[in-house]
Amino acid sequence: PARRHLTGVCEVVGAQRLGLFEGGQRGARAQRVRHLLGVVVLGHDPLVVEDPFDHADLAVVLSGDSIRRSLAARDLYHQGRVERLLIVPEPPDSLEQELVRLGLIEPNLPQWSERILIASKIPTSHVTWLPEPADGTIVEAVRIREFLETQRLKPVRIILVTSKFASLRARMIFRHVFKDRHVQVLVSPSPYDPFTPDRWWTKPRNALHVVMEYQKLLVGIAR
Repeated sequence: PARRHLTGVCEVVGAQRLGLFEGGQRGARAQRVRHLLGVVVLGHDPLVVEDPFDHADLAVVLSGDSIRRSLAARDLYHQGRVERLLIVPEPPDSLEQELVRLGLIEPNLPQWSERILIASKIPTSHVTWLPEPADGTIVEAVRIREFLETQRLKPVRIILVTSKFASLRARMIFRHVFKDRHVQVLVSPSPYDPFTPDRWWTKPRNALHVVMEYQKLLVGIAR
């Protein structure tokens, strides 16, 4: 019952946001919405995807949950499955400044991603940083495409390292942004992510992630 209730809430909120209850737009879009959300009711969660691959030119570590994602990227590098890492930096955190003021952490500490990769002995020559943070996955995809063009980097295959529940949406967005760049975009969600797609409704935090993620997917479908 809790699972079906959350699905119903997601459908109503998502449909209202997209205006599916207004005018003549609700036909095809409403059908796609019901199909997408009906998958959850049937027990097959499409949010988590993972593409098999042997080797890639570049792993892109998307911002958010930097510790789990950086550890996953480290493993891919040490396994010899990726040649280089491209890291999207985290935006400034005002809470960290308060912790600095309280003397709980040192000022100007490197971000967790950098500290993890250095401690893991990954050569700095094989790690590239996006010049600045990006707000949202769409902005990340566009800025990474522009950055690769500016640096004259032409990877044949890109691996997206992200959280499990964000893997489908990230792949969908990056494939759309890179569709005319002759780049294969695959996704490898972090194995350190504790999210469990087969029992997500039993944990409030996971349920919140799923509801929010479906709303984001609904917005993407409507575009």
